[in-house]
Amino acid sequence: MYNTHMIQWAGLFEIKDGKILMVREPHKDFFVLPGGKQDPGETSIQTLQRELQEELGVTVNDPQLYGEYELEGKSYDSIMHFAVFTGEIVGDIVANPEYIAEIAWLDETAQDQGIKVGNVVKNIIFPSLQNNNL
Repeated sequence: MYNTHMIQWAGLFEIKDGKILMVREPHKDFFVLPGGKQDPGETSIQTLQRELQEELGVTVNDPQLYGEYELEGKSYDSIMHFAVFTGEIVGDIVANPEYIAEIAWLDETAQDQGIKVGNVVKNIIFPSLQNNNL
């Protein structure tokens, strides 16, 4: 039996006109929610605020937990714990090219157009949009 380790991640679920704010990191071919891995000693909200400031130059007013999810990591020995938040974006969204190659507002039709999205969005967020008629 292998020892597994938990990777904590926090991200923003922002929806506008039925589409979700998503980002693509340099050298990756799929879009994810803006956010990132938690540093030691940080809370999920601190991670969210730090990552959004680094990636997009914004913060979030009154972040509220939308949901927490766990998926297997890319390697056999890790579990990804995702804390997904909603909240009002403060500031103008501008990609920091060190972290973000592209910003897009996408809905579930993105996959039909050949646009790849991460597993949390594909398996959890898009289905929840359909189930809640958002």
